[in-house]
Amino acid sequence: VQGDKIFAVQPGVRAVDCLSASTGRQRWSAAMTDAVSIIGLANNLLVVRTESGLRGLKASDGSLAWQTDIANLYCFPLLDDERLLVASREPVADAASEYVIRLKWLNPADGKQLGTTLLADLKGTDPRLGPLVSTGNRLFTFFGNGQHEPTRDVVELLPIQQ
Repeated sequence: VQGDKIFAVQPGVRAVDCLSASTGRQRWSAAMTDAVSIIGLANNLLVVRTESGLRGLKASDGSLAWQTDIANLYCFPLLDDERLLVASREPVADAASEYVIRLKWLNPADGKQLGTTLLADLKGTDPRLGPLVSTGNRLFTFFGNGQHEPTRDVVELLPIQQ
């Protein structure tokens, strides 16, 4: 919700809609066959998670501002007006059935990558991560291996000191 605008993605409906909060009428609709969820707003850009990555839509009319493909994206990004932090998993280069977690910081204005890092200690055959939780200057997450693993570790993510 932003002012009188409500942005929505509905399960089974392949579009992003902007509605008037006061009347319920549609302001605009953007067809998006792979829309999954709305991440949030940053400087009048609506950031949308898709099956193949992320898209930035202009909040004023729903037109596409940018698109970034990211495979195996986890569903809990962090967004503010300056940065978008996303996590994904990717295959470990020398292990056939192992995956490692990658964090990427993107510019929400244009979708361009600002930085990236591999979380080398967070790997497994089915790594599960999330959600990311930011408090003050600290960043935490949960990590486990496999959907049916009953335990998760609470992990604080710290910058590498050089």
